[in-house]
Amino acid sequence: MEYTKNQIKKLGSKIRKEYQLNDNISDESLELLHEYRVSFKEPMTKIFKIVTSESRNID
Repeated sequence: MEYTKNQIKKLGSKIRKEYQLNDNISDESLELLHEYRVSFKEPMTKIFKIVTSESRNID
């Protein structure tokens, strides 16, 4: 799933508010944050492989 900047900003605000109110973050907010972070796995893996491959060509 792709997220817009606005959705991520709202999630960040929601997490800060939850934490300020009761020193706790809801499971729902944590799940959304986890999904957002996982969405970077595939592109990060591709970039890591490219960088690793290129680094082997450098003395």
